[in-house]
Amino acid sequence: MDEQQVNGSALPVDEVLKLKLRKPITFATVTYEELTFREPTALELRKAWAGAESNMAHMLNLAQLCSGVPMRVVEQIGARDFVRVSNFFGDLMTLAPETGQS
Repeated sequence: MDEQQVNGSALPVDEVLKLKLRKPITFATVTYEELTFREPTALELRKAWAGAESNMAHMLNLAQLCSGVPMRVVEQIGARDFVRVSNFFGDLMTLAPETGQS
């Protein structure tokens, strides 16, 4: 499997979502045309739920934690792009664990 660097660690490509935004987002002096989301850790999953008043708030928190961009950027992601982000995290949560050879 190909690997790429994300947030300082090598992850298999299928565990990373590189999302080219339909509409670029400008926050402060930075324009984001693409965002990268990685697989969350168990601690990040817990943090994403902490204080989240809804599933949407949980998903926003998770997207921010796993992309490293400011929450204000995540909050401006268009609906169609955010569905892709949500599906990415949902797919990771439903993957069957890999097993070793017996």
